[in-house]
Amino acid sequence: MPLSLMQKHAPFFRGLMALLMILPASLGLAQERGFNYQAAARDNNGNLLANQSLNVGFRIHEGSAGGTVVYEETHSVNTNAYGLFDAVIGEGTPNSGAFDNIDWAGDDYFLEVRLNGAPMGTEELVEVPYAKVATDMSLSDLGDVSNAAPSNGNVLQWNGSEWSPSAGGGGSSPWLSSGNTIYYNSGRVFVNRSNFITSNEYFGIQTPTGAGIYGGMYIETENATGRPFYGYATDGTARAWTYWYGVDSTFRLYNLGDRFAITQDGRYGFETNSPSADLHLVHDLNTVAAQDGNVGLKIENDGPNNNNWTLYVQNSIADLYLYFENTARGQFSDTDGSYSTISDARLKTQVEDLPSVLDHVLSLPARSYRYSHQAPEDQSRSLGFFAQDVMARFPELVTDSQQDSGEGVHMVNYAGFAPITVKAIQEQQAIIEAQAERIDELEARLQALEARLD
Repeated sequence: MPLSLMQKHAPFFRGLMALLMILPASLGLAQERGFNYQAAARDNNGNLLANQSLNVGFRIHEGSAGGTVVYEETHSVNTNAYGLFDAVIGEGTPNSGAFDNIDWAGDDYFLEVRLNGAPMGTEELVEVPYAKVATDMSLSDLGDVSNAAPSNGNVLQWNGSEWSPSAGGGGSSPWLSSGNTIYYNSGRVFVNRSNFITSNEYFGIQTPTGAGIYGGMYIETENATGRPFYGYATDGTARAWTYWYGVDSTFRLYNLGDRFAITQDGRYGFETNSPSADLHLVHDLNTVAAQDGNVGLKIENDGPNNNNWTLYVQNSIADLYLYFENTARGQFSDTDGSYSTISDARLKTQVEDLPSVLDHVLSLPARSYRYSHQAPEDQSRSLGFFAQDVMARFPELVTDSQQDSGEGVHMVNYAGFAPITVKAIQEQQAIIEAQAERIDELEARLQALEARLD
């Protein structure tokens, strides 16, 4: 598997000095011998190599990137959940040379990194590793450093001829600027840029990354099951936040309660942190909708247009099923769109034969009409029944909507007319057959009378 490293040893390579202020725990000399190295391991597709054992090798070249290898060592490391690993260069298993014998002040040195035997690149070491020289000399050997005794809180400051203790220059600034990477401007803080993008911005980061390359900021907790978050507050009161829940590795949104969650396998949960489907919505019965009812999922086309709203399944062989309490209740055919409802005898109880329905069917008015909510330009007409007429004859086929404002409207189960129609046809057929039998009997008697007359 091709591998790569996202290195975080900012003080050792040019161009990444901003990280010196962000990751101070990873900088400088780890001990008298060696210096820290931290990186994130990824495969060739950019995926983190989380929780894996790796073999990392370091080679120090003298003079140039292709110069003599004066020291080589290897480390066996384990990445964490974010693909990060740490190593102290100088404390690995030596393969050649001696780390303590490197003359840091005598030449330029370059660090080559190898991952599982594969070279990851070579970069020049600058500044921090050469501080190793300080372990081998006394203060008197440094001609440009003052011997003046410092006071508590002093820092070294260049006065034009030597480094001397200083209080840092004083002033009202909450920090001392160094270089041109971080800017403080009237309460606004910017990293790698000096001004805001919009007038409402008070903190901003610009990363010097190229096209298609990640660049940003991490919020990290020391414990793997911690909850790093980004919060929102007004008037000194926390209002909402997004956070990572380390226990089950879900990304969540909190707003007076956990409202939204995304799992690592791509499932989305609304009002649930444990979605059991690709999209899992839990309906809160205490929620009052804008139309004075309870709403779980609303699909709306909001605009002055003639566009339809659509609910569809796109797959070569995929019917659309409707479920209730983990049991299929209905199905739309992917072939012709026809709807089928469950009718398995094993699911039914208290079965009774329908009483006579023919009289009710014959007396039920069938009508043509337009709806009062239709636009004037929509002159289409509908065929059907009035729910009130149906309720007087077949109350089982009428329900009340609890969704609209005010009094609930009546709704008709037109599919329920199928068994009623079959029952009416059966009754009518029985009448037809009885009449046919009576006709046959009368014809036989007529034929007998005609025969006598002959």
